[in-house]
Amino acid sequence: MIQKIEMVNYWLAKQEPSGPRGYNFEQLKKEKITVWDGIHNNLALKHMREMKPNDLVLFYHTGDERQAMGIMQVTSKPYPNPKEDNERFIVVDVKNSS
Repeated sequence: MIQKIEMVNYWLAKQEPSGPRGYNFEQLKKEKITVWDGIHNNLALKHMREMKPNDLVLFYHTGDERQAMGIMQVTSKPYPNPKEDNERFIVVDVKNSS
């Protein structure tokens, strides 16, 4: 019997915790889930389109901290950002997995 095994992908997501749209890992730990949004970089959007549920994401703080803070798990397929007028801007739902 041949069985298809779905492989989990591993990603890196970075966020400036103290910027104008700042978000940090402590907030995710409190909220438990969030929408990973605000991405406009073409290469980052390309990679986000490849994300799938159960993929793991290393949450990296940029700015002064510059360190990996924890692990998130993707809980949705990518979908258009409801806060944007352009459908090419997508989001994924994630949860704390640390």
